[in-house]
Amino acid sequence: LQEQMTSGDVKLTSFEICLGYDHFTAEEVLRKLLPQGMDIPSSFEQAGHVCHLNLRDSQLPFRHLIGQVILDKNKSVKTVVNKTGKIETEFRTFPMEHLAGDPSTVVRLKEHQCWFEFEYRDVYWNSRLQEEHGRLIESLFLQPCADGKRPVLADCTCGVGPFSIPIVRLAHGVVSHANDLNPASVHWLTRNAEINKLPHVTKAAEMPAYNEQCMAPEVGSRLIIHEPGDARKFVPALLSKGHPITHAIFNLPAMG
Repeated sequence: LQEQMTSGDVKLTSFEICLGYDHFTAEEVLRKLLPQGMDIPSSFEQAGHVCHLNLRDSQLPFRHLIGQVILDKNKSVKTVVNKTGKIETEFRTFPMEHLAGDPSTVVRLKEHQCWFEFEYRDVYWNSRLQEEHGRLIESLFLQPCADGKRPVLADCTCGVGPFSIPIVRLAHGVVSHANDLNPASVHWLTRNAEINKLPHVTKAAEMPAYNEQCMAPEVGSRLIIHEPGDARKFVPALLSKGHPITHAIFNLPAMG
């Protein structure tokens, strides 16, 4: 190149490049806009189109700016919210403030070949548990049982159905009894059973005695949706009515 420049075959020139907002990442933009030394939000939890931030006190005066930049720089994000208080309710929900984008927090997402819809403000959902959901579903319910028994599951804290919906949709010969203390979770579980067109769904107003209607169908699996109730009492109640429970799933803070 130096020889070509010396011989005149190549000439050195310069030109200007104008870089705008679209050329920079969210972190680069916020580092320019926020006060020097302030921590830059580098990660967030996302459920469907909703981005959930957990901003520090020092960042709160700039929360709407932060929310707008994250909205602009993440194509899959349509709504940005910030957690404004601790998880103090028995339903494990938390107060949140809308920062940017569409104010709707009704989420629709796909996990393990199933669609889930729910109001993010009203129910518990943790996208980071997706891998664990899949591991348990695959190892316990999609593989043939060594003893030949058909699984009967007590999904004691079923939420909107991250276990029960895929198990009933994908497995064969399983009965899943779904319970949650939160009425909103039971509502959205019922909705998700409809969205995924589960063919064998029973709603139990009271704890039924074990009978043919509580058994697995000849083809596919069965979902039995119970009225909202205490997870700690669910398995004893099922056993007292003769249901042959083989598995129980809990997702409670005190139980890990």
